[in-house]
Amino acid sequence: MIFRQEIRVTPIRGELKRFFVDSERPGQHPYLVDLDSYDGNGECACDNFRIRLVSKVQTEARKPKNQRWPMRCKHIKWAREYLLDKLLAALRSPAHTAKFNREN
Repeated sequence: MIFRQEIRVTPIRGELKRFFVDSERPGQHPYLVDLDSYDGNGECACDNFRIRLVSKVQTEARKPKNQRWPMRCKHIKWAREYLLDKLLAALRSPAHTAKFNREN
């Protein structure tokens, strides 16, 4: 069996929705991913996004928000997964749970 190498997602200090995401290719620089770009679709510096997906994202942006189809490369997906994991972990913290219970 072939397993995908561990991909590192590194948050950019002070920027909640921007990350560096490793390339799967050895020796490549990590790609900058901005999850806030294109109204939340995200943007990546990888060739796949810049060459193949950005024009599709721009076309989708002209549609009403509830009819858009996300156009995301694997680096955007990995950054989103990383951020969601961190947010869910924070929501499980005792301090957050206590605050939620007091408010509800």
